[in-house]
Amino acid sequence: MAGELLGQPQPSQRAARVVDAARAQTGTEVHSVEPGDLGCSPPQIFVRVSHGRSAYHEHWAYRELSAYRKLGSTNSLGTTVSYRIIDVDTHITEPADVWTSRVPRKFADRVPRVERIDGRDVWLLDGERFGAVGPTAPAGWNKPMPDMPTGYDDIHRASFDSTARLELMDKRGVWAEVLYPNVAGFGGQKFISLNDRELMYECVRAYNDFQTDWCSVDSRRLIPTMATPFWDVDECVREIERCAAKGFRAINFTGEPQVFGFPFLGESYWDPFWSAACDHGMVVSFHIGSGEFNWNHKRVEKRGFT
Repeated sequence: MAGELLGQPQPSQRAARVVDAARAQTGTEVHSVEPGDLGCSPPQIFVRVSHGRSAYHEHWAYRELSAYRKLGSTNSLGTTVSYRIIDVDTHITEPADVWTSRVPRKFADRVPRVERIDGRDVWLLDGERFGAVGPTAPAGWNKPMPDMPTGYDDIHRASFDSTARLELMDKRGVWAEVLYPNVAGFGGQKFISLNDRELMYECVRAYNDFQTDWCSVDSRRLIPTMATPFWDVDECVREIERCAAKGFRAINFTGEPQVFGFPFLGESYWDPFWSAACDHGMVVSFHIGSGEFNWNHKRVEKRGFT
């Protein structure tokens, strides 16, 4: 590889320079720069980036890395070296019909659904308002907080349309995205409030089926993390088996099951869950806020984190 680049820095060196600049100038948290398949055409460099302090900072890193990708360098074979980003924490702004089009009609009034109330698209769960569409996708919104988009008409189409998402990824130089939810909570914990095991499971199943459909435009680049009915470990195992057969490679799980009255993750109660994940070669992900979304300082100290 070293002899192939004519008068140019190593790809990893060039990518590292952009990473250092992003970290120093914007505060964006940039993780390791790792060589991908250096023998392929073109050679690949993967830069793992997590969310920065603001959308501006995150996009700055994307633009700079994309500029290097477009500028490229030519090796002795005349091949352009490209740089690709894998976004390991991005979200879907769920379309309004995710659950209403997939859950049995007898639950139509209880599943998450969207209504226009006071000029805004809002989510209802079991008939109660519990969230809004606009705040989950403020990218490109040109008004200062606390003003937020009012609904689907005001947000970027790429937030809820997978074809538009791929087009935006191409513009930003992003090769792939690992996808997380919004509506049901970052660990699916909001479904517990339904207090109906059949309905709770149907909501999980519907969301996973939706993800399969949404990512089908390019399952190499759009990587879903399956939701779990974590309130029932046996149902978790069954859903893992079902989703593994559908091509899922990752599981989104609550990081604090004890908050909901279940054993801690390290206890043997969860052994069937861990075994199922291992048997199917699935990665288990924990998103911040998937348990008790509470930043109280005393709570943090009590858990040993200072």
